[in-house]
Amino acid sequence: MSVLVFFVTMVAMAMLAFMVLTIVMLTLAVLVAIFAFAVLTFMVITLLVMMEFMMVVVVVVLRHCGNAIRAQGTSNTSDHQKTCELHEMYLLFTRQ
Repeated sequence: MSVLVFFVTMVAMAMLAFMVLTIVMLTLAVLVAIFAFAVLTFMVITLLVMMEFMMVVVVVVLRHCGNAIRAQGTSNTSDHQKTCELHEMYLLFTRQ
């Protein structure tokens, strides 16, 4: 009888250890998935912010330089060559 109790106890302990190991592995997998989703979300938001910043640069800064060329023939920095280069960049980014 004692050998049977010992055998059943060992089997029960092995099953319990396997269940605990399974739960730990599933928990780690869920944590890794959450971390990966957070990193992906951060990357997407960062790219969107960078894209918005580039649009602001193109639309506001380069358009201002183009308007300065048309209105005065020069820029606020009185560097006509640099203003023309910026205007060419504006046309490059905004041309359809």
